[in-house]
Amino acid sequence: MKNEQDKKAKSNPFVEMEVTCPACGKRSTHLYLKNHVYRVEEREEDLFISKYHWMNPNANQYNLYSFFFWHCPFCKFTEDRNVFLRNKNGNTERTQKLIDAFLKKSGEDTVITLLAKYVKYPALDFHSILSLHLLATYIQLNANEFEENIEKVARYFLRTAWIYRTGKENIEIKAQEYHFNEFVKKYVLLRSNAVNLLASLEETYQWLKEQIAKEEKHHTSGWSKYSNIIEEVYQDSIEDFDKILKAIQTYNSVGISYKKDISSGPDNITQARFHEFESYLDYLISIQKLWQELPLNEFMATQRAVYYYQRMILLKIYQSRKIRLFHIYKLIIFLSEKLADYETGIKYADQLLTEASRFRNTANRRKRNLSKLNEESDEMISVENYIKKSGEFIEFAKEKRSRMFTLKSEHYAKLAEDIFTQHRDLGVEGLKEMLKKAGIDDNLIRKYIAIKERENKKGIFQIFRF
Repeated sequence: MKNEQDKKAKSNPFVEMEVTCPACGKRSTHLYLKNHVYRVEEREEDLFISKYHWMNPNANQYNLYSFFFWHCPFCKFTEDRNVFLRNKNGNTERTQKLIDAFLKKSGEDTVITLLAKYVKYPALDFHSILSLHLLATYIQLNANEFEENIEKVARYFLRTAWIYRTGKENIEIKAQEYHFNEFVKKYVLLRSNAVNLLASLEETYQWLKEQIAKEEKHHTSGWSKYSNIIEEVYQDSIEDFDKILKAIQTYNSVGISYKKDISSGPDNITQARFHEFESYLDYLISIQKLWQELPLNEFMATQRAVYYYQRMILLKIYQSRKIRLFHIYKLIIFLSEKLADYETGIKYADQLLTEASRFRNTANRRKRNLSKLNEESDEMISVENYIKKSGEFIEFAKEKRSRMFTLKSEHYAKLAEDIFTQHRDLGVEGLKEMLKKAGIDDNLIRKYIAIKERENKKGIFQIFRF
C-alpha cells in the first residue's frame, strides 16, 4: 500500500506542503508545483501558455493554472504561493499592508465570502480555479493603497482572462462556428447568383428596348412586334424577383441571429448548473452587483488588464526601467489588438516607437563615448544589449502599427457594410448620420451614400438590402 502511495506521489506534478497562512497564522495543505515537470510548447504574446506537455502522462488530468494561487480555507486570504512560502517576517512592507487591509475588512466583506463559498481547495476544477483568480484580484484591489501594487492588479486580471481562455475550448461551440462558416459560403454564392441573374435580366431588357427604339426610328419591325410581351415578361420577372430577394434577406437575418447566439453567449463551461444557481455565470452576476469590476468573460478581464497597465504608464512606475516599461507597452498593444481596440493599439505602438527610438539613440551615444575610451567593460556589454533590445521593440512597434492600421480599415469597412445592410429603410441623411456616429471615415461614408442614392433612382436594385 505504501509503495503504491509513493508511486502516485512521484507521478504527481506537485508535492503537498503544510504551510502557515501569512494572514491568520493557521496551517493548511497546499500543492506546490515541482520544477521541470512540464514543457511549454506554445506561448502567446501575452505570456499565456496555450499548449504544454506534462513530462509524466499521469499528470494530464491536472490544469497547469491550478497551482499559482494559494488559498487559506480559514480566513480566505488568497495570493501567489511566494507570499505563503515566506514567513511573516519575510514579507515586504507592501505585502504586509495588503495583509493588514485584508484582515481589517475580510470578516465583513460579502464579496470575499461569496467568491470563496464554493471553492474546493486545493483548486483542481475550472470553477474553483477561476474563483480563486477573482478572489486574489479583488483582495489586491481592496488594499488601502493598491496603486502601490498596481502591476499585480493588472497581472491578476490578465491571469483571469487566461483562465476564461482555457475554458473556451468546447466541441459544441466549434461545431456551431463550423456550421456558420459553411452557411456563409452558401449564402455568398446564393447572393452572387441572384445579383448576376438580376443584372443579366436588366441587361437583356435594356438591349431589347434599344433594338425596339432603333426599329421605331427607322420605321422597321422585328423586336417591336413583341414589345408588349417583352415588357410583360420583364415586369412579371421583377415582381417574382421580389420574392427571391425577401427569401435572401430572411436567410441573412437567420445567419446574423445564429452568429449573435454564438458570439454573445457565455463560455459553455460557465453555463452548467452551479449549486443553487442556474449556472456559474449567474453566480458571478449575483456577485457583480457588489463588485462592478468583476469580469464575466475573457474579453472583460482583458479590458480591465489593459486599463490597469495603462494606469501603470500614467503613474510612471517604470519610467527609470525602460526595458520593463517597453514590455508593458508590448502587452497593451497585443491585448488591444485582441480586443479589436485598434485605436488604443496604434496609440501605444506610436508611443513605444518614440520611446524605444529615443532610448536607442541615448544608448548609441553612450556607446560612442565608451568606444573613445577603448573600454571593453561590463557597461559596454550592457549598452550593446540595450541597443539590441530597443531595436527589437522598434521593429515590433512598426509591425504591429502597420498591422493594426490594416485591421482597423478592415474592421470599419465591415462595420460600414453591416450598418448599411441592417438599416436599409433609412434615408440618405439618416444613414449618413448613423455611419458618422460609428466612426466610419468620410471615404466609406461617401461610398455607401452613393450606393444609396443610386438605389433610390433605380427602384428595382433592392438586392443590396442583404
